[in-house]
Amino acid sequence: LRIIDGTPQRVVDVGGGGGRYTLFRWNATQRTLESTVFPGHYLAVHREQNTVMCAQRESELVSIRFELKTKLAKLAKSKFDVPFNFHMHRGRQGGNPVVVVVKSNVHALSVRVNPKNLQKSNALGGCGQFARWQLIECGTGGDKVYKLQSCKSNRYLRIAPSAAQNQAGGEIDVCGSGGKFTQFRVHVVSDCNAVVFESVVFSGKYLAAN
Repeated sequence: LRIIDGTPQRVVDVGGGGGRYTLFRWNATQRTLESTVFPGHYLAVHREQNTVMCAQRESELVSIRFELKTKLAKLAKSKFDVPFNFHMHRGRQGGNPVVVVVKSNVHALSVRVNPKNLQKSNALGGCGQFARWQLIECGTGGDKVYKLQSCKSNRYLRIAPSAAQNQAGGEIDVCGSGGKFTQFRVHVVSDCNAVVFESVVFSGKYLAAN
């Protein structure tokens, strides 16, 4: 989703490739998403047509509300940055999973496969092909459990099985084939509109950006 220069005014479309026109500044007090390229221009919804449009501050249509329906996660203090934001790259099309970019809520870089070693991961990505993941739901009975499958390598992000003997937390790699080590329970942290990924196998261990 992006705001671009149209004729005769700026418009909203879904043609962005993750570049600067797709970046928005969230104001939690005003509940607005402001374009970082065009200050004073906001995502808005037309009341009558129910379409997404570009509006300016004086408009009444710029207030946005996020619906968070998952229980608040209570996390212990950590030296690592645990919360992440989902950035939609491609919505669900037919039977295809949603494709997302997973960004650190603190330093705004993305989780990606290492371009030089597709079996390794880091949190140095942007919005390119190495940072795109298929978000695959695998929970039952209302449990919010997901897997992240790399769009580049088709392998899954996981906490390596050897982590069972490592009290400090295991190595994160992208060698998974979709089994239990690739499953993460998603909790919503409502005060910062972010989520945390808790390992289903290693309860109390979370994905984090160092």
